[in-house]
Amino acid sequence: MAKAKGNTLPASLSEDTFPALRESSINNLTYGERLNVSDIPRIKVPTGGLNKWVLEAFDGPQTINSLEGIIISQALIRALYARPFEETGGVDSPACFSHNSISGHFDRKIQLPDSLRIFGEPSENCSMCPFSQYGTRIRGGGQACQQRRVLLLITKESSMPVLVSIPPSGLHSAKRFMLGLASLGLEFWQVVTELTLVEARNKDGIRYSKPVFNLSERLPQSMFSSIQKYKSEVDRYISLSYAATDTPTTSLEAKYPALPPVTSIPTFQEIRA
Repeated sequence: MAKAKGNTLPASLSEDTFPALRESSINNLTYGERLNVSDIPRIKVPTGGLNKWVLEAFDGPQTINSLEGIIISQALIRALYARPFEETGGVDSPACFSHNSISGHFDRKIQLPDSLRIFGEPSENCSMCPFSQYGTRIRGGGQACQQRRVLLLITKESSMPVLVSIPPSGLHSAKRFMLGLASLGLEFWQVVTELTLVEARNKDGIRYSKPVFNLSERLPQSMFSSIQKYKSEVDRYISLSYAATDTPTTSLEAKYPALPPVTSIPTFQEIRA
């Protein structure tokens, strides 16, 4: 999981190493505007087993061999769609979503196809839900209700955080990484994380890209205060917990009053591709 250099405390790392910690990324917004997840540059896992990340930046798409940065926020989300992503391109609303992979919210107005109805109905308890079980996905034999880990990462190159959506192929590596940090007494925001891609094949021989997490460097304790302050400021504007929802309606907000204002909830299809 961790490289040898992860055991060192490089004196060269400081607040100046990460522009986001010293420069505001919202100075150009007018009073009343909010920074939402949909406004954040996003990095995607490519198709076909390619080993380069794809950054959809303001100045155009870029490919990156590896990502290094500080994870400042993360969420484990789920979404169940009535039709496969391959058919819709991600324009459908989810039939059921969870902002924490614990509690699901089923939209009964969306009718599930017979290929999914044979498994029953979505459950409010994600761990007990039939669609969180392997073998329920129409194509590929995975989970019909797809789980993703969504990360906000600050890098050495930009004052804006980037959003990284980790697909099911990278969830095991992410979990092992987080547990490994815990065994060292470290929080995820106290280290520089390296994310790479390796080629893998499924049981049908189809190539796909698998994200791998590594500990690049520990951060000096002198940076902790600045990072915690930045995390608090970003949390005021961005909530990854609700990245699983589609564009909400007034009735949805009324049903779940704990949700932030409608203007701050992004669409799930914006980050799931």
